[in-house]
Amino acid sequence: MTRSSYAKASNGNAKIMVQFVRRYVRLLRGPAGKLAVVRSYVRSFVRSLRIVGLSVLALDALLFSSQMALAQFSQQGPKLVGTGAIGTAGQGFSVSLSSDGNTAIVGGPVDNNQAGAAWIYTRSGGVWTQQGGKLVGTGATGAAQQGVSVSLSSDGNTAIVGGFFDNSNAGAAWVYTRSGGVWTQQGGKLVGTGATGAAQQGLSVSLSSDGNTAIVGGNLDNIGAGAAWVYVATAPPPSAPLTPPALNLAPPPCSWAGRTFSQGAIFCMGPTTAVTCDNGKWTTSTYGPCNSASPIDAK
Repeated sequence: MTRSSYAKASNGNAKIMVQFVRRYVRLLRGPAGKLAVVRSYVRSFVRSLRIVGLSVLALDALLFSSQMALAQFSQQGPKLVGTGAIGTAGQGFSVSLSSDGNTAIVGGPVDNNQAGAAWIYTRSGGVWTQQGGKLVGTGATGAAQQGVSVSLSSDGNTAIVGGFFDNSNAGAAWVYTRSGGVWTQQGGKLVGTGATGAAQQGLSVSLSSDGNTAIVGGNLDNIGAGAAWVYVATAPPPSAPLTPPALNLAPPPCSWAGRTFSQGAIFCMGPTTAVTCDNGKWTTSTYGPCNSASPIDAK
């Protein structure tokens, strides 16, 4: 049977099934005396599908098993258990991978009496290795359960960790970036404004591919109505020593506050003055109108 004939048979079989179900339901809704008619109809339907239906099902099973064979996974190395855990950490409660699969983050929300933490691993030559110590965000209030949710950017250089028990279930999230293999917390914890009651912000988190946009869910906001908060990455404008003429001396790639920026990134310095990433170096430029109230205006 060719693919086209198989598709036609499958479509025809599906149409027959839909017609059968509709008629069967109508018969069941009719008078009780039609029970014999129902039984007769079922028998004729089964006989009509015996040849075509069974052959299609057999081909379905063959194709499905072939597709499944192509999607088999095998474990790579031993299980990942992060070092530095205190007590029963609950590692593995949440996980996320970078786009290329070479960086992983694992959350353990009950580490250290439910303070929580997250662990980063990198893969090289098929071997997974923990990168740095466990991540525990600063500024947490009480048993925050950091690590209840985690997410990585596409390149694996930005991570967000949710802690929905922070501050008596108000919840929060923490963002980290990697530079030179070292992870650093970016700013304070994220707590969205306008929450009503114990929102449990951080129960769920996600990052955009470039790591510059984050969303944080809080399912218990407003007595279970729930809400989500969106954040965008900003950075302070370059200042000394990244001011002229030192701008042209910055080594490639263009970097600031632990983050790297691509060609064309622009930092507003004033209404019409900016610095631009040009071939891996910060250079002064005229860029207007430049909103000095917004420290970064990236292309």
